[in-house]
Amino acid sequence: YFLGLVFYILTAVCYLLFPAIKNMVNQAAFLAPQITYACGVLFILPLLLFLTHWVFRLKARKYYALLATQTKLAASVAVSLGLIGTFMGLTDMVSAISGSLGGEGDLAAKMGAMISSISSALTAMSFAFLTSILGVTVSVLLLVSLNFWEFYYETENNTGKNPEKVPSENELHALLNRITLLEEINT
Repeated sequence: YFLGLVFYILTAVCYLLFPAIKNMVNQAAFLAPQITYACGVLFILPLLLFLTHWVFRLKARKYYALLATQTKLAASVAVSLGLIGTFMGLTDMVSAISGSLGGEGDLAAKMGAMISSISSALTAMSFAFLTSILGVTVSVLLLVSLNFWEFYYETENNTGKNPEKVPSENELHALLNRITLLEEINT
């Protein structure tokens, strides 16, 4: 189950060591701060829930069910936020391009407006793709961590019981008496 925690540590280390990852996250925070911070919160919440279970030694299967439900929900919401960001970015891109096409004036003025709108269209495309990448990345990291966290929790079968235990003759005789008594009651 420690591999689930290792993924969180590796995420932080990759952010610090690799300029491309740091640049992507910083650019996402600059272009779409609400979506980026929301994905960050969604990324941290399952970790906090797992650490709470770990600190208080909550190993029952019902706690894993809670963690799994919340982690899958966080992963789904992260992807949804990425999609919302994608649609927002694409809408802004189309608006920037269509805004430069309208209006009166000579061809040179229209060309100047189109060239200036390319910059805002590219920014909108960056917004769209960065939010998608961020949402999917958070989702994948959450689900991979959840896969390893499952090993922390106990399984349903009781390891204390001996599965090969053969019932004694007295237990079998008591069961036979109960069955006979139930047959008499039912007839």
